[in-house]
Amino acid sequence: MVFGIIAIAIAFIIFPIVLDATSSLLAHSSEVMQTDEVTTALAETTAEVVLEHELYEADVLNVVSITSTLGTDVPVADSYVEATKTLTVGGLTVDSTRNLATTYETESMGVYTGLGSIAKVAPLMVFIGLLAGGGFGLFKGVTAMRGGRGRRG
Repeated sequence: MVFGIIAIAIAFIIFPIVLDATSSLLAHSSEVMQTDEVTTALAETTAEVVLEHELYEADVLNVVSITSTLGTDVPVADSYVEATKTLTVGGLTVDSTRNLATTYETESMGVYTGLGSIAKVAPLMVFIGLLAGGGFGLFKGVTAMRGGRGRRG
């Protein structure tokens, strides 16, 4: 029974650690940085940047930073089109030319085919396995304690 309680506690403690480790496995440990010159027209505050590599999980949250050589810009990643690797950057000053330095995470180049799919479900499998093992341990402990009661010999 003690094993069951410990296994369930461990499941809840290590689950976030396993999630972080999986993310580190799938994403580059160092981000990719590229610089592009972009121009905005009159009444236009967005520009498109074609990334050299695919953005990790095609999610703008994986854009680490965007900096501009124009001091009046406040660049932010608005959207991403996975098919063309095009990142739309907003918060730019109208009718101006500047260089944007974009730092973003990409999928790890060293991940073998199929490993990415397995790694994405591995944390859930570990969590369910520990919960099932802990639940089974609790069940066996309770049934062992009740084993002598109510039996006729």
